[in-house]
Amino acid sequence: MYTLLACCDYVGLHVPAIKPTHHMINQSALAQAKPGMLLVNFARESIVDPQAIINAVNSSQLRRYVCDFPEPIFYGRNNTIAMPHIGASTTEAEGNCAIMAADQVMNYLGNGNI
Repeated sequence: MYTLLACCDYVGLHVPAIKPTHHMINQSALAQAKPGMLLVNFARESIVDPQAIINAVNSSQLRRYVCDFPEPIFYGRNNTIAMPHIGASTTEAEGNCAIMAADQVMNYLGNGNI
């Protein structure tokens, strides 16, 4: 991973929030990043160490951090963009969620499956 961070101008995080990925982007990882890198995290907030992100943008190691987990530590900063997490709020996603919920209720009522 450090090799990737060292040579990229833009890095997007696309990993699940599991024990091995908790704070995988930390002070050590960011110290290896290409100076001025832009980091995008639309995966999960626990993947990054927020204080390490702040330190990296303050030192210009990161040019910018973009996420959809608006933690208070990122509010009001010019070098971070924190948007609301709306991944499942599209019309299509909401329709799919309604269908899945109805299917699960029917499966429970018809077969007793939880």
